[in-house]
Amino acid sequence: MRERELSFDERSKWGDCPVCGVKDGEPCHSEVGFALGVNVNGKRPTEGAHLGRLQRAPFRVREVAA
Repeated sequence: MRERELSFDERSKWGDCPVCGVKDGEPCHSEVGFALGVNVNGKRPTEGAHLGRLQRAPFRVREVAA
């Protein structure tokens, strides 16, 4: 078994979002509420994650052989 930390991109798509309702693996809809992500020149991110989703996602995962 191996443990590793999840990247922001992995955590931002982990599980269903409680704010915008997207399913696991899909990016949050940044037009709903306030999505955290990388802004360029003060513009809203086109792809980000809602705080509720990030709080539910783990920081570390354990990989096991299938």
